[in-house]
Amino acid sequence: MKNVISEKQLAANRANAKNSTGPLTDEGKSRSSLNSLKHGLLANRLIPGEDQKLYEEFYQDWINDLKPLGMQQVVIADQIIMTAFKIMRCHQLEASLWNYRVVRESAFTYNPLEENFPKKKLSSADITEYNHIKQMEG
Repeated sequence: MKNVISEKQLAANRANAKNSTGPLTDEGKSRSSLNSLKHGLLANRLIPGEDQKLYEEFYQDWINDLKPLGMQQVVIADQIIMTAFKIMRCHQLEASLWNYRVVRESAFTYNPLEENFPKKKLSSADITEYNHIKQMEG
């Protein structure tokens, strides 16, 4: 069942919408474009933390190998390259998740064979990675 709003409320909504401009700077637009990003597996562009120069080298290596001729082959090559890059991204994510699991289990599971386990401290990098992965999970 649809919610029916009054003409007065509709007019107020339209007036408020005119005041809402969204981000105005390039930095703000770039940041807000990532609002729905969870893991990046389906992203068709670079995501934060990925190296633009590395991607350009990756792309050029593929173009040099594929040697596309004409626009149709360039479009297909672009799809192949982005798919290969996404697969590489998946491998990196998988490695990060396994590393997270190892860190989490070693930090949060009692191991009687490890004498100094109760004294073990996580590095700031471990904590950052743990927080990042928890954010992706949530």
